[in-house]
Amino acid sequence: MSKRSMPDGAASAPSSKKRIQKFRKEYTDEFPYILPARHCEYSAFCEICCSQFTVKYAGKYDITRHIASATHTSLAKQVKVSKSIETFFPTSKAKKNTDVIKAEVMLVDLVTELNLPLATLDKFTKAFKLMFKDDIAKDFQCGRSKGTAIVKEIAAKTTLSLAERMKMYPFTISTDGSNDCGSCKLFPIVVRTVDPNTKLVNSDLLSIPVCEGSATGENIFNLLHAEISAHKIPWTNCLSFGADNAPVMVGKDKGVLGYMAKQHSNIFMSGSACHLVHIAAEKAASCLPLSIDQLLIDVYYYLDTSSKRQGAFKDMQLLHEVKQNKILKHVCTRWLSIKKCLPRVLDNWEPLLAFFKNEEKLSTPASKERASNLRKKFSSPTNRLICLFLNDALQPFDEFNTYFQSEEPKIHLLQSKLQILVKSLLIRYMKPSALLGVRVTEVDNLNKANLKDNEDLHLGQAASDFMERKNEVHLREEKLNLFYDGVKAFFNAAVEYLKVKLPLNEELLRHMEVDVFKQTSSSSASLDYFLKRYPVLLPKNVSASDLKLEFSLYQATDIQSCMKERLDSTWAAIGKINDNGRLFKNLAEVMLALLTIPHSSAHCERIFSLVRRNRTEFRSRLNNETIEALLICKSRPGDAINRVYSDSELEDLKSAYYKSLQASHSGKD
Repeated sequence: MSKRSMPDGAASAPSSKKRIQKFRKEYTDEFPYILPARHCEYSAFCEICCSQFTVKYAGKYDITRHIASATHTSLAKQVKVSKSIETFFPTSKAKKNTDVIKAEVMLVDLVTELNLPLATLDKFTKAFKLMFKDDIAKDFQCGRSKGTAIVKEIAAKTTLSLAERMKMYPFTISTDGSNDCGSCKLFPIVVRTVDPNTKLVNSDLLSIPVCEGSATGENIFNLLHAEISAHKIPWTNCLSFGADNAPVMVGKDKGVLGYMAKQHSNIFMSGSACHLVHIAAEKAASCLPLSIDQLLIDVYYYLDTSSKRQGAFKDMQLLHEVKQNKILKHVCTRWLSIKKCLPRVLDNWEPLLAFFKNEEKLSTPASKERASNLRKKFSSPTNRLICLFLNDALQPFDEFNTYFQSEEPKIHLLQSKLQILVKSLLIRYMKPSALLGVRVTEVDNLNKANLKDNEDLHLGQAASDFMERKNEVHLREEKLNLFYDGVKAFFNAAVEYLKVKLPLNEELLRHMEVDVFKQTSSSSASLDYFLKRYPVLLPKNVSASDLKLEFSLYQATDIQSCMKERLDSTWAAIGKINDNGRLFKNLAEVMLALLTIPHSSAHCERIFSLVRRNRTEFRSRLNNETIEALLICKSRPGDAINRVYSDSELEDLKSAYYKSLQASHSGKD
């Protein structure tokens, strides 16, 4: 039997829990002068009476009862017959409110940009009220909770704007896995598009989905596909997929690329050439009789763990009149950091040898073996020769990686720079006759007859000078022969790996004729290639014939006044050339779209570094949703000081905290 159909005369059971009412937004919609109380969600504030009253027990009836009260009725009549001073200055209050939210948003932007904890907003708000006595500081209210709400609102608007751009224009997408989240992996989805305002190629963070299960090619693709589908973005607008060279990413069957190809068959795989060059250098160094990375690690940690040892080493530096620089830490996952660490060891070779000799005599039995092993390594003139050689031989690898770590688009230079890298290695150990008139991919570097004689090998000036003193430094002939064999094996291993792994013959890179320095030598066949491969490149209401005509006119036009430091800036300027109409508007649009293809995975790695800076051991509880919002905000172009928001954006940000509270309360209910 239901409670409503109780027998006559039966008393109803009292309610075990009395329902209480929170303030509802609908109250303000019906009574504009009734607002939520600032510090109590169960109370209302009347602007006419400047009084606060509870709505906890009767809700809307409490409001109507207040309106009917004598005090409210009397004050309401006075308001009708008297003009507020604000009517003479109708915009003063609105302007003040706008200035306050501007200040709050700027502070949130600064905290985000500087990787400061959101909790610092609580302290800043209190400090500003004491530091500044004006009205803006007085009304400034932006603690951690409100700041978090503003960050999430900015991130949502940024994501929506980026998604709309991806729907309309070509873009490229990149991702890579991160282990910064414990048992699960973060996969930041980084999108490169042309900014519609600046006409520059920008890398923006779309989202950071979390892969809860195994990071297989299918699961990673599903993360990407879910984000793309959620915003109704067509896969045909995607020109390229950027990732590292792991099989789970580049596999044509079970890799992410294989699943992408089912959505868009012409998508280009833009692997990380920098990563391949890094591996090539590491493989080459393994052919030498000295493990250079292990030497650097052993020296660093022997000194780093003891301030006493550091002091003793400084004394040796003073004794040998060497500048007191620290020995730098080599990170094995970034093998080319050797190029930064090795010069420090070479500069301090004699002090290190003297230091380890002394340590071998004075150290405790536990560390004596370590000191003895290091003393033996620094006593060997062959080891010193190898280090001098490596310091020079790693230069081409390091220069290539440094050049392509840039955020500036450089995909048009990738293939030529790769060929230059391989050739710069070949000329160091191959006879000129084996290189003349031959493409770098066709050089027979495995034929021993094509190798230079030992005395003609390029070892670097420092290594050559050291060898001239071979009798003085006790370099033995049999050790020298082993060293020469190691040098040839070093270069051969690097060249073989690069020839197999690098896109030295990639057709797309060969057609990437967007470099203005090739203005007159470029071929319209390259334009045909891209229009056929990516129909989305052709602007609306423009035919391929019209575009090729623009291309021909561009080749015959003086563009010197348009030359800028960045190629995308140059093409933006070319697109503005005007002669009763913008001559190259469509051509510039196509070329800028091609420049969105990434030349490396550096832009993804920058996002990972931001994750590590934001989620530290002191902020380990920062949830993924907040991290995503922070990084989306941080990935925007520009800086916090000069960023401008429209009035409508400020209004939305102003109400962000209220919306977050409403969402939180409704979730609890």
